[in-house]
Amino acid sequence: MGGDPEENGDGHVDTFDESEEFDESDLVVITDEDGQQIECAIVAVIEYDGQEFALLARVEQLVSEEGDEIEMFIFHYEVDDEGNQMFSSVEDEATYEAVREEFSVLMNQE
Repeated sequence: MGGDPEENGDGHVDTFDESEEFDESDLVVITDEDGQQIECAIVAVIEYDGQEFALLARVEQLVSEEGDEIEMFIFHYEVDDEGNQMFSSVEDEATYEAVREEFSVLMNQE
């Protein structure tokens, strides 16, 4: 699973409701291409073209009070029969761009 924003999720959200608390089921750890683990929160999940996609953000950025832009990651999202969350890169560029646009619309509504 890659966490490189150039390859899979270089999006930004200007605001985030810091009053929201994270439910443990919304917290995941992804591993970037350098093997570093990044604690992320699932910000949103949408369905597009019969598949689900998750928008993830670094927890440290979401709870920061510095007002910096928040780096977002988009992953194909599945839950297996045992309830385990699985994330994989969005390989198709057209699908990635369409999903990114859907998330952008969603985040602008909030």
